[in-house]
Amino acid sequence: MIRCFLTAILITMTLTGSLAGVEWYRSSPSGILGSPIQNLGPDSEGWSISIDHGDVRETRSLYLDGSVQFSTVFYRLEGRLTAREELDARGDILSRVEYAYDHEGNPRIFYISVESGSQDKTYVESDTFVNPEGRFHRHIGGAGDDWRITDLNQSGLPENSRVLDSGTVVNESSWYRAEDGTLREEVHLNGDEEHRSRYDSNGRLLEETTVRNGLIVLHRAFLWTGTNLTRIEERGEGRVIVRDIQWSGDRIIQESRSIDGVLTTQTDWSSSKDRVETHFRDGEAVIRIYWSGDVRQREEFLRNGEVIRTREDGA
Repeated sequence: MIRCFLTAILITMTLTGSLAGVEWYRSSPSGILGSPIQNLGPDSEGWSISIDHGDVRETRSLYLDGSVQFSTVFYRLEGRLTAREELDARGDILSRVEYAYDHEGNPRIFYISVESGSQDKTYVESDTFVNPEGRFHRHIGGAGDDWRITDLNQSGLPENSRVLDSGTVVNESSWYRAEDGTLREEVHLNGDEEHRSRYDSNGRLLEETTVRNGLIVLHRAFLWTGTNLTRIEERGEGRVIVRDIQWSGDRIIQESRSIDGVLTTQTDWSSSKDRVETHFRDGEAVIRIYWSGDVRQREEFLRNGEVIRTREDGA
């Protein structure tokens, strides 16, 4: 709620100008300005917002049924935003953000602190170019010895990311893209485990591999027919799991799952809403479940292919 309100008031700042005095408006719960309030006070019912303009300080307060809920105070120096404070209904500071600018006047570093106790750390965010050509830019966020560092390309897409916990890198991620920006491969390292995903030229997932201590522990292969995923083969933990998917047009009509070549489940769709889910034991059907959407309608228990008991929904 607070984040939505703060985002909205930052956007609407440029729309209201900087006229002197206090202005009152009807509002949405997220702080979007509505029509002006003529009585120069909050509405007794519903949401309203006040804007108290000043040369160096501007206060915006959101009200519900005439009672203040949140406030945001903006501090400016020569028209440039230098700090922002968030206050609760009592006027106590929830957080404070201070802005630093580069030599061109662009906001680059944000110092964010929560004033609720002496143990709170100052949170810092920065957004800077990595090289003079500006081919990449780097976003850094963190506090103390805990940081996330992300390098992005010219389109704002991530290419590398590192997470530091107590000064030690605990997670690394890399994204590799074609010249048109299509993702072709991504790699995530977490401790002694590596997770790698490969994509084709159309952005379809082809395979996933998990490596632990240098050994492949899980591999998934994805097979496609046009835009339809038709088969997933998973190898790991000493077994092979296969999911086969059949389509009719743009709708799945059947999906089956087998382990080491033995059928375990099969789902048949008679429509986009209705389906029958059959469970197998040692290759023999033992339970059949009828669904309509997410609602279970009926269960049938089978032996040697014959229904021996039926349980209706709610029975």
